[in-house]
Parts: sequence; structure tokens; C-alpha cells
Amino acid sequence: MGAVTITETTTFENYTVNGIKIEGTKTRTSSYDESTGNGTSTTSVSNGKITLTDGTVATWTSERSRVSDLDAGTITTDVSASVTANGTVIYSHNTTTPLLEKFSCEGRRPGPVSGDVETVYRSNNITIDFGDGSCTSRTITITVNGTTTTRAIGD
Repeated sequence: MGAVTITETTTFENYTVNGIKIEGTKTRTSSYDESTGNGTSTTSVSNGKITLTDGTVATWTSERSRVSDLDAGTITTDVSASVTANGTVIYSHNTTTPLLEKFSCEGRRPGPVSGDVETVYRSNNITIDFGDGSCTSRTITITVNGTTTTRAIGD
């Protein structure tokens, strides 16, 4: 079959959620090469704008990449997203270390086995450490505004 590439485009027009208007175009391009077992998916937002209920207009940017390597049995994800108004970050979500998923982790709920994500919402800062990459680790470390807790993840 060879390589296949698909592009999906979503344009937000006259779209509101709870009185918040969302505008822009989100494009996802995915490719998969059956002969190598490798795939990629990239998602980006262009001309992103969010109008809050108080009339504040914010800029919305987002970039996401995901690489699948079936031979290695892994998926790696990188994310960078933000909403900024008047030069102030209202929301951001970024991988500081790419998220790694392993197909070889049998008996474990699908999801990252390593990687770090940082989320900022107004004055709150949240980081999540998904582990050391081992299939046997069943915990994640969450830090909220400097307070760290460890949580068990489901089987």
C-alpha cells in the first residue's frame, strides 16, 4: 500500500461555547507508511482568536506533533499551546519533555510512561511527570503551585 497522507481542516465560524467566541483554522495532517510502520500527525492553529464573555480578545496558538514507530512500539507526542490577551498568558500547555507511550506495556492502561507537561492557567502552575519510561511504574507526579503529590494510575 505504501504511504498515505490525510489532511483535515476545521474552520471555526460563528462558534461559541458558554458565550465565548472561538475563531481560527485548525489543520491536522497525518501520514502513515505501511511498509515502515511509521506515522506522523501534526496539528496547528492559524488565525486563532478567542473572545471572552467580558469582551477581552485573546490570541490562540497551538502546535502538536505525534510520531508513531510501530517497529519500536512507541508513540512520541510534543505539544505547545497558549492563549494570550494583552501580553499576558491566560492559558498555556506545553511538553517540557516529549510524552512517550509504549505498546509493549501489556496489562497497563494506554498512556504516557514518561515525559513532562506544564500547564499554566492564569496564576496557577501545574506540572505532571509521567514517569521514568518503565512499564512497571504506576505513578505520576503532579505539582500544583509548588505542592507535589504522587498519584497511582489505573491498571
